[in-house]
Amino acid sequence: MTSAQDAIEYLEYILQKWKKISNNDSVLYSTYSPNNVIERCDIYDNSLLANCLICLSDTPHPIAVSILNFFAGTYQYFVDNNEQKSLISAAYTSNNGNFTTCYDFSCTVQDIGNNAMAGIALTKFCIKYPTHKNTPKYLDTLVYLVKSINELKCETKVINQYEQGKPVIGYRGRVNNSYVSTEHMIDLYALTNMMGNLTMSTTLKNMVDDMKQNSKIFVVNMYKNSVYAIGCKEGCGDLNEGTAQPVDTITWNMLAGVDNNKKRKKDSLTIAASSRFSIPFSNNVIGGIKFSENSNCAQYENTGAFLCALSEYKYIFNEEIKSDTSKDMIDFIQTKINKKEPFQSAYGKFNNNLCQTGLGWGYFTTPHLASTIYCLMANIAQKDPTINIYRYYGNHSGKENCAKEGENVNDSSKFDNYPVKCCNGKNPLNQDNKMICPLDDNLIPKKNKTIFYIILGSVALITLCIFLYSVWS
Repeated sequence: MTSAQDAIEYLEYILQKWKKISNNDSVLYSTYSPNNVIERCDIYDNSLLANCLICLSDTPHPIAVSILNFFAGTYQYFVDNNEQKSLISAAYTSNNGNFTTCYDFSCTVQDIGNNAMAGIALTKFCIKYPTHKNTPKYLDTLVYLVKSINELKCETKVINQYEQGKPVIGYRGRVNNSYVSTEHMIDLYALTNMMGNLTMSTTLKNMVDDMKQNSKIFVVNMYKNSVYAIGCKEGCGDLNEGTAQPVDTITWNMLAGVDNNKKRKKDSLTIAASSRFSIPFSNNVIGGIKFSENSNCAQYENTGAFLCALSEYKYIFNEEIKSDTSKDMIDFIQTKINKKEPFQSAYGKFNNNLCQTGLGWGYFTTPHLASTIYCLMANIAQKDPTINIYRYYGNHSGKENCAKEGENVNDSSKFDNYPVKCCNGKNPLNQDNKMICPLDDNLIPKKNKTIFYIILGSVALITLCIFLYSVWS
């Protein structure tokens, strides 16, 4: 297990040889490096890098600041050029030393997930370093970002399983598309949940709270057959179970704390740990977690996220999810970090040098920024599970983890995860289809205990006197 300082030094060493694009005070690192000829710099991977460094550094790390400067500068460009409601593209490349979008379709898309991850890094920075000179600029960026995402709001045709008759609202995955992605809604929930730690105008706070609630309801209603489906269909349609189940909807839900039902978390993580997603280690095979059930290679961004999710579950519930391969994954990751080596995107069986996800696309099988970050976070989480990409310092909203007398142990509005235990150690009782914690001393309110004991003592004394009188007479 690696300390925070050791982790920073590991990243700094790795990034010395990593390809990057820098211009003035901004930087983006290549998604694949150091030998990849394609200088594609994904916003998602760079968001993870900045986020990780913010988690680890007591003072603002210059690499994190430079990445966030790119985000803030790009949003400001949209404002200055009257390109309102625009979102950052998925990836950029270099054009004579300047940033430009690469021409592949997957680079030019503007989706909520990447932008929410950028927003999470910006928010975490503002919370941790409130007096930094760039914090006001980053806060302005967040205001623009939230307002732009809110323009993508739509009412889906997904049936609300838990609040009959109420709509399931999502936010369209991309500016020019009309599906809603579960992964994106997890990212958006994490962003808006974290933004609750910032001071905002009433209008902005209401918008953020609305996004948080809508994204939560969407993710909860994706739960079916012990997994979280991929999202809803085009046209903000009904449930889309897809051709293959991705594992990240399971692990990221756990890390972000979106669906706070313990049973659903446990059941879905148990499936993620099973042979449906887990590849065992053998003499010639490096095991890990597959991107989806239809893949045949261990994808290490998801492997790291899986291990982080197991640590988070244990941290919250003080119990473990059984995994036959997790120890081998942890040992493999520790060995690579000790050698100061980056992590490939995947290990195992490849098709045309790609780890196929099972969803129609694949990862290059070279050192990969997001996989390296998530594996490092998984390593740190073995010692300190409060360090979490989707949360700020293990801040689980500061909500109580046990129910007081008269409270419902399944109250999802009060508890981050439910059912909780009764604070007084008693078993909850069913009252009007709610599991209520009983009051102490046989349901006698504390403020009436003294009066109760006086009356009880008096009754006992009178009864004794009557009994003695009857005996003597």
